Amino acid sequence: MTELRQRRRFARRPARLLALLGVAALAAAGLSVVALQAAESPASASTVSFSQCNAHGAGPLGAPLSVNCSISIVNTISPSGSGSSVVVLRSCTLEGCTGDTTNSSDVINAVHQCNGSDNVGGSATTCSVNIVNNVSTDSPSASTALLLNQCIGSGGGGGTNMTACQSSSQGSPDVTQCNGSGTGGGGFMVCTASGTVNDAFPVTVDQCNGSENGGGSTVTCSTTITTNITDTSTTAPPTTTPPTTTPPTTTPPTTTPGGGTPGGGTPGTPGTPGTPGTPGTPGAPGTPGTPGAPGTPGSGLPGTPGSGTPGTPGAPGTPGTSGSPGAPGTPSTGLESPPAAPPVGVPPVFTG
Repeated sequence: MTELRQRRRFARRPARLLALLGVAALAAAGLSVVALQAAESPASASTVSFSQCNAHGAGPLGAPLSVNCSISIVNTISPSGSGSSVVVLRSCTLEGCTGDTTNSSDVINAVHQCNGSDNVGGSATTCSVNIVNNVSTDSPSASTALLLNQCIGSGGGGGTNMTACQSSSQGSPDVTQCNGSGTGGGGFMVCTASGTVNDAFPVTVDQCNGSENGGGSTVTCSTTITTNITDTSTTAPPTTTPPTTTPPTTTPPTTTPGGGTPGGGTPGTPGTPGTPGTPGTPGAPGTPGTPGAPGTPGSGLPGTPGSGTPGTPGAPGTPGTSGSPGAPGTPSTGLESPPAAPPVGVPPVFTG
């Protein structure tokens, strides 16, 4: 049985055309499909939960064969207004899918998906949740990694591959998934969750719990939560450039000198000369020059003493003979001749 339902329409939205094309393709494949989309709104928002594809089971058309459900949510929370944009795809056989609708003025803080479904043999459940929270608030705390509670009490019955479903039990979990599922044996379970949350807008997801407990059944479920925080207390105000103004040009008035008598004040006393500056410190004496190296002594040999024999002393000289007395002088005639010079004694000559 194929069922096509479009729960909401939003004019002038590009995503509307893409959603309709996706729905048409799924309908052509013979699947039960629901596509929903809600846009953001600045109106006062309500915080709601969203449920889909839960308790899918047998009906007049027979046993369920598969559940394929996904939801993508973008929550926008800010002081000026909040809202959400939601895209949902649902494909279920043989019975139709079930699920909620949404309002653009609502923000979604909890998702319940694919729980208690397809508990017959040989069926498959594939479900995903993708949430983006864009939160603007004053002085927010830091975002933290998801806390998980998953894959507990699952995979019984023997032969179920649990390699991609690792059990985890953390307090106050953000995501609870794949617990008490896949117990019929002979199937496999793939369950993953990643992302961040923030106290400014906490969200929770529970999915794929108590499902696919018939033999040979499979479970593939995933959750991604991304939280983008903007601190409004640190947002800088827009910079305003003041207009540039040019001051008016003012022409000073022309003045004519007056005819008054100049003042008779006495000129001021000249100032006292300044104190001479302190003489500079004499320079340090220069470094003495290095003394020259002493000269090399002469190499000449001393002279040979003379070999002459000293001379013999001379004999004493013979004393001279005394002179004879002079004759008496002639009487003067008035003109006297000067006395004759005394005889000059000749010293004896000594021969050496």
